[in-house]
Amino acid sequence: MIYKYWYKFWFKECSPLPVALFRICLGYFILQKSLLSFAPNFFAFFGIKPIVDTITLCTHWWRYNPVFDIFLLLPSDNLCRLVFFSLFLLFVIFMMIGFCTRSSTIAVYLALLSLDKQAPFILDGSDDFTRIMTFLLIFAPAGAMYSVDAWLKRPEERVRFAWPWAQRMMQVQLSLAYFHSFICKAIGEQWQNGSAVYYAAHLLEFQKFPIPWLTNNVLCCRALTYFTLSTELSLAILIWFKPIRYWILLVGVMMHIGIDWTMNLPYFEFAFVSCYLTFIEPPDLEKLINFGKNFLRCFCKGFDTSLFRKLLVYPPKKVATENSPANASARKQILQIIRSPYLEFPLIFIALAAIMILGAIGSNQLRYEYLSQQNKYNYPLQIFKEQVIAENNYKLNEHLPDDDDKKLATEETLAYALSTNDAYDQADQIFRHICKLRIAKKLPYDEVLVKTMSSLGDIYLEMGRLEAAELCYQTLLDYNLAHAPKSSYSAAIDLNNLGVISYFRSLVSPDKNAHYLELEKANNLFQQGLDKLHLRRSAERRFSETEEQSGKLTTDILSNQYLALRDACKLQEAELVRAKLP
Repeated sequence: MIYKYWYKFWFKECSPLPVALFRICLGYFILQKSLLSFAPNFFAFFGIKPIVDTITLCTHWWRYNPVFDIFLLLPSDNLCRLVFFSLFLLFVIFMMIGFCTRSSTIAVYLALLSLDKQAPFILDGSDDFTRIMTFLLIFAPAGAMYSVDAWLKRPEERVRFAWPWAQRMMQVQLSLAYFHSFICKAIGEQWQNGSAVYYAAHLLEFQKFPIPWLTNNVLCCRALTYFTLSTELSLAILIWFKPIRYWILLVGVMMHIGIDWTMNLPYFEFAFVSCYLTFIEPPDLEKLINFGKNFLRCFCKGFDTSLFRKLLVYPPKKVATENSPANASARKQILQIIRSPYLEFPLIFIALAAIMILGAIGSNQLRYEYLSQQNKYNYPLQIFKEQVIAENNYKLNEHLPDDDDKKLATEETLAYALSTNDAYDQADQIFRHICKLRIAKKLPYDEVLVKTMSSLGDIYLEMGRLEAAELCYQTLLDYNLAHAPKSSYSAAIDLNNLGVISYFRSLVSPDKNAHYLELEKANNLFQQGLDKLHLRRSAERRFSETEEQSGKLTTDILSNQYLALRDACKLQEAELVRAKLP
């Protein structure tokens, strides 16, 4: 019985109308975002000299993972990249109108992979969702209806019914996205106490059309917060129950319209709402289409629609497929076997996998060659070898005293190798030990050590490990203070980072008293950082490149101090700090 329902869910043939309409919406969404977001800043994001260069992408984003990036295979010329982007837009149009639908969709998916790998810092949830849906659309009968492919075929060759498993995968993906969003929100304190919508609606960076009469009311904010949670949970679970499915979809549309009205999240809401089409039954979609056509005829009575009727393929009742003629040629029989649904999708998957593997091999080979020409970074194998050599040298000198210069040098080498190979905890522990020894022995100031430890602290902060980041920054602060006044600028950076950690702790603190204590601690740390910069400028009494950097750091610290004072309700002091901002 379970197998029967399982097979019916995935493989019972149905009309491809929902997938065809979703293909049009998805193509429109990709085309709109490409023209309005990517095209105006194309050379800044995807040119040969972008904001983030290839070296930075290789070492900080891609690292040792294999990537598929067509930009690495192109000549180093902006014109070639512009031609590639133009071809991408052309294939998007082909996918939207349904011309060579499957091939166009594969080309669009591979281009999206390359665009996302080339500029990962400009992505959001809608880009990831679009890329996944484009991949699933490859295996769906997206060009069977409302497409040029269907119009070019003879009526008896058109696909009336097909397996819906790709459409079911889209539905499952959408349901999982809402369920993941619900889980991430439900464990947050602001979502539990009903204040999340208030904070989200008052983010100045995301405000679109604010409605203060609604978002400033406590009861309304709580109602909207719990409405969002219940809607996302319903879209994850209750959407699978047909009697209430359309009501759930209607509530979901209302939620996304509200988010799109109040928050500046371009394309995000449209990407999810367009996927609702996959949940609507084909007969109901036909009724909506016929209603729209009749509605348009009321205003365009004299309009001749005979030219467009061939593009509209209405799925009739299922008719048994005729057997191939007995005298069919061997070529037709082979084609019939290849086009069988049992072999079509595996062949497509194998071909797509082969293209991606070959492209990844070529891209990574060019990436390694590019990095080797810079003489700055090593291959992963060389990094691993350096770590093994450092570990062996450390074991040979492990019996020496801690303050021995030879043992200290081997510890530093091992720590650098571990940090390069992502062993952050071990490297951090060794670096902190090295800092204490260098302070005790009064060794010269090591800028490489300071930069490496600062990077480790930033990594911990991005990972949300506040305790590890605080311990790293505090050790670095002690090291910089021991080498003042030469390291006053670095000490100011450490104080600013420690203040940011205290500010983050205040946001997640459940105790009200602890909340204000953390804000007060953050304010004091920011003030100490400003004092360090002031003393440094007074001692130098000259303008230099570091002076410009000090001005930028001063602006950052003042901005952070303003936020801490504002959240601590010290509005008068906050306004005084804000007046110092440039």
